[in-house]
Amino acid sequence: MTRFLTKLVLFLGAVISFMGLTVMVGWHTQTAWLVQWHPTLVAMVHNTAVSFTLMGACLILAKLGYRRWVIGLCAIVTLLSITVFMQYVLDADLGIDQLFVQHFITTKAVHPGRMAANTAICFMVGGMTLLLASLQSVTHKALLLAIGGSIVTGIGLTAILGYLMDAQSAHGWGLWTRMAIQTAITFFCMGIGMIALAWEGEKRRVGRWPFWLPVQIFILLSSVVFAVWIAIDMAHNSLKMQLSIYQILSTWFPLLGTITALLISLLTYLTLMTLHHSERMSQEVVERKKAEAIAIAASQAKSEFLANMSHEIRTPMNAIIGFSDLMLHTQLTLQQQDYVTKIDQSAHSLLRVINDILDFSKIEAGRLDMEHKEFSLTEVMERLTSVMTVKSSGKGVRFSVRVADSVPTCLVGDSLRLSQVLTNLASNAIKFTHRGEIAIAVDRVSESEREVVLQFTVQDSGIGMTAEQLSRLFQPFQQADTSITRQYGGTGLGLVISKRLVEMMSGKIQASSTPDVGSCFSFTARFTRSSVDHRVQREEVSQDRVAELLSGRPTQPHCTRH
Repeated sequence: MTRFLTKLVLFLGAVISFMGLTVMVGWHTQTAWLVQWHPTLVAMVHNTAVSFTLMGACLILAKLGYRRWVIGLCAIVTLLSITVFMQYVLDADLGIDQLFVQHFITTKAVHPGRMAANTAICFMVGGMTLLLASLQSVTHKALLLAIGGSIVTGIGLTAILGYLMDAQSAHGWGLWTRMAIQTAITFFCMGIGMIALAWEGEKRRVGRWPFWLPVQIFILLSSVVFAVWIAIDMAHNSLKMQLSIYQILSTWFPLLGTITALLISLLTYLTLMTLHHSERMSQEVVERKKAEAIAIAASQAKSEFLANMSHEIRTPMNAIIGFSDLMLHTQLTLQQQDYVTKIDQSAHSLLRVINDILDFSKIEAGRLDMEHKEFSLTEVMERLTSVMTVKSSGKGVRFSVRVADSVPTCLVGDSLRLSQVLTNLASNAIKFTHRGEIAIAVDRVSESEREVVLQFTVQDSGIGMTAEQLSRLFQPFQQADTSITRQYGGTGLGLVISKRLVEMMSGKIQASSTPDVGSCFSFTARFTRSSVDHRVQREEVSQDRVAELLSGRPTQPHCTRH
């Protein structure tokens, strides 16, 4: 749109200068048809042609950025038009009407060779507008050009309509010289060029349609109303019919026309406001999407960095754990054994933190894939029991597992990630429980021919949490209480990782808790049914069951195919 407006300004400037130069050639060569399009029409005088030549050049130079030339040429046009208008006001002849050429065409004008009064006003408005808009100290240049261009366009349009409707008062005032038809057309082009220059500057500055467009529309519509009203009034006077339709139109048309122009201008303003609001919303959406894309890219880069760093750190940590374990099996003094034991414990704790960060960063980067392999749920639960019972028995807390009869034994899914979620929840329960019991229950929620949805519940009788503390769960690097980090340790990533893993298993996790009573974490997970489907025998897996498992007897059930 900006490129079109630029081309329009340059084209109209060239047309205006060409029109002025053509008439100047007609006056100097005394070619009547170049000056007067028809013997019955008014001729464009030489001073008007000179002014048009300069004003067309001013439009082109203003667009190209030659401010000093614009100021000089507009000053000449403005001074000439003011002098002509003062001749009308003072009823004087200052000798400039035929300054450059002898007026050879006879007309009925009182002052042959003098430009019309409305022509002088147009040149004053256009010249002063372009002159002021070229000054650096002037602000709101686009608005100034728009209003000046609208006035020039309105006067030119009024004169054109006056010729079309044979209303002489529309293109001439009283006995003064009337505006020529080619002058009116050229003024219309000059006004449009000034408006296009204003629009181009506003679009380049703020990138939208100007809010002063309704003012231009009102001026143009008012010009049409004025010209039509003059034509109606002249028709009424010529017919001399006091009760005719012309009398009614002559009385009410100016008011109705002005109201219509105001309504159209108001409608234009509201349309511009709507378009501006829509463009602003679209721009905000685009900017928001760009910001989101940048944020996602930054988050992925951060996650990939953390994943790489965690992997690089985990490798030497495994070496430290391995060598510390080997040292513990050598002959050490009591003090050395104490030191190495603490090193081994700290290394294991650090490795757990690194593993959590590695899993979290992989999830954030979308690089964690879920396996779909056949596994035995019984084996998963018994391995969990064997590990957690050792931890809970050291604190004097009872640990039990209950699996409902309706739960299938053999499933297809990621047993490692399921064990990770259960281990996180069970470890948290043991960490925050000092007496009582920790119970894990597995129930069937729904079942189809191909899939089954199971619910896992971890209930403890620990310290519990308040509602405010519950609201901070499942957030990265957050714990229910800031003092917990110092008292119990941990990064706060375990529950976040568990939540993401549960969601990757098409499930949901939730928690409820009562202070000093205990907490309950439960989650659902969707698995594919195995081709071999046994039911788990209903039994409670407790410390006694762990004793059997640790004794080395092969009591664990396995998935078999028939």
